[in-house]
Amino acid sequence: MLTLMALALQGAPITDTSSLEYDLQCVSALSFVSQQEGVDRAQLVPMSTFFLGRIDARGTSGAALKAAGERAMAKLEGADVNAVLQHCSGRIDAANAKLQALES
Repeated sequence: MLTLMALALQGAPITDTSSLEYDLQCVSALSFVSQQEGVDRAQLVPMSTFFLGRIDARGTSGAALKAAGERAMAKLEGADVNAVLQHCSGRIDAANAKLQALES
């Protein structure tokens, strides 16, 4: 029973889009996908830039950044990377919608 619970907890991606761990999870998933054959890496650059910018803007220290990265990787392990990237893409779409609303 405990083994089944542990397996159920594995691969539960972070969905709190305001967290540092979420941003690190998105960068990690993008990095993983960029290493796959046949992937158009140029399409991944804007997404990577968005999340790296969010990480940098936080001004988090190296030790805290490393700890958050370890938490993010633990949640990403065993997860459906495509689903994670789709969620990350949705976060960018939401940011774009906010900017476009300012133009109205």
